[in-house]
Amino acid sequence: MKAFSFHLLLAATVLVSGGLSAAFGKPEPPVPNSRPPRPWLPALYDRLGLAPEQEQQLKTLYAEYQAKINRLTGEIARLQSDRRQAAENVLTDDQCTRLRQIQDEIRSKAHQRQPVRPEPPPPPVR
Repeated sequence: MKAFSFHLLLAATVLVSGGLSAAFGKPEPPVPNSRPPRPWLPALYDRLGLAPEQEQQLKTLYAEYQAKINRLTGEIARLQSDRRQAAENVLTDDQCTRLRQIQDEIRSKAHQRQPVRPEPPPPPVR
């Protein structure tokens, strides 16, 4: 289950950080690695009656893995940027210009769209 959660988190990070950015031609934001991972445990662990030593061991474990995940996320962002640059190197100048125009059109349409909210139901009649 832990491996599945890790892979799900990694896939979501890739999709959000690179997939959307690449689609709109935006560079991926740098991954903030400057602050150390804070001690953290999943919400359900507080229901397990952990001994203080167990809690500390788990916080250390989670912090170590979070640091690894942060490094990998940064590497993924760099690879996606390299991939985008390599793909643009294959295109002609006219094709690059047209690609940017298409991306600008998509970005413009996305900003124009507003979420559709359904009308609230009428109050009950008594």
